[in-house]
Amino acid sequence: MNGFGFRLPVMCLIGMGLVSCSAAGEQAAASAGGSEPTLELDAGGQMSSEGKGNTPNSGGSDGSATDDPEMMGGDGDDGDHGEIPGGHCDCAFELPGIHIQHGDDGISVSVELPNQGLVVIETKNGDVTTSKSGVDIDGDVTIDLGADTGLPLADAKLHVGLSAIGGPTISGQANMAGSLLKGTGCGCDGSLLPVAVSLSVDAAVELLDRDALVAIRLGLDLPKVNLDSSALPAAGADVMALVDAKVDILTDGCSKLLEINAQVGAGTDVWTSLVPLMATGGLGATAKVLNGSLVSISLDGDVKLIGSALKSGTTSLLSVTLPDALVTLDREGASVSAEATVSLHPGLSLTGEALVTGEFTEQDWSLNVCGAVMTRLLGGASVGNCVDIGKDGVDPCRLPAN
Repeated sequence: MNGFGFRLPVMCLIGMGLVSCSAAGEQAAASAGGSEPTLELDAGGQMSSEGKGNTPNSGGSDGSATDDPEMMGGDGDDGDHGEIPGGHCDCAFELPGIHIQHGDDGISVSVELPNQGLVVIETKNGDVTTSKSGVDIDGDVTIDLGADTGLPLADAKLHVGLSAIGGPTISGQANMAGSLLKGTGCGCDGSLLPVAVSLSVDAAVELLDRDALVAIRLGLDLPKVNLDSSALPAAGADVMALVDAKVDILTDGCSKLLEINAQVGAGTDVWTSLVPLMATGGLGATAKVLNGSLVSISLDGDVKLIGSALKSGTTSLLSVTLPDALVTLDREGASVSAEATVSLHPGLSLTGEALVTGEFTEQDWSLNVCGAVMTRLLGGASVGNCVDIGKDGVDPCRLPAN
């Protein structure tokens, strides 16, 4: 970043409507502006924005007050101050950890983070107001999280404040280019979509990279998405239709994770015969799309294990209802986790509630039953409280460590 000091590590290249990330060089140009939304979409549905280059003061605001005739661009005689090129800044109130730079190119609000990171919000012709509660920003903005790209948002109304424990908060509303939803199949690349904006500190786990210290979270509702599920071998079709979707977008300016919570559309084939399960009611779905590629879909609801499709040794398993099951489809195959009170194997007696987990791939399958006392029906010998069931038969096992 130009003069802003600390930068977050650069992780990857992504197709998210922004220019590519680079580990070397100065901050890439990425700033939107104008009284109308200035996000531009090219023929491919990508966003573009103009450059930036402001450096914050050493502390507090820059003291640019709206009642200064010279700063307002007028002569001070008739009170008609006109409009400041670069936006309007009522920034006399200083706040700890928040620095404001106001110039002809716009207004830059830099926010210090507890982990020595920095978030910079820039607007070319927006309004910025400070008060004891924080900073309000109204207009087209670009949010820089330390990578070599910025996140452009149109018609933003953002509030930067301080939490009770002293850390910064960012919240508000904005419009986002639909090209950021690559991988959802929403058909909205050329649209501006209303999103809720918030700051997500220490987002490393969600972004699957330990170096990701901070991110911006965007939330919106979509009536329908059509996920390209062709990369998941156990998915029932190349496209999975989800309805009533709530989408969370987490981005640090370079890496991008979409989490989609929705309902499976009626008549959708959710999995192939590779998965010996049958849905007995509606299914909820949580899909994760990382950098434009579908990683997994987790489905929750009541299912039935189709025992006749699985043979352990020479014995076919029993069909068992699994309420509130979680079925996950990923790049390896499928997995299931549920509780059962009835034995899956005709040679075993289940005398309590057990946790059933299973893995299904194109090459093999396995089931694990733990948490209830099980005995063999023939001879009545106890096999303990945990068994593995697979193609080769049944084997006692240990309870997993807590």
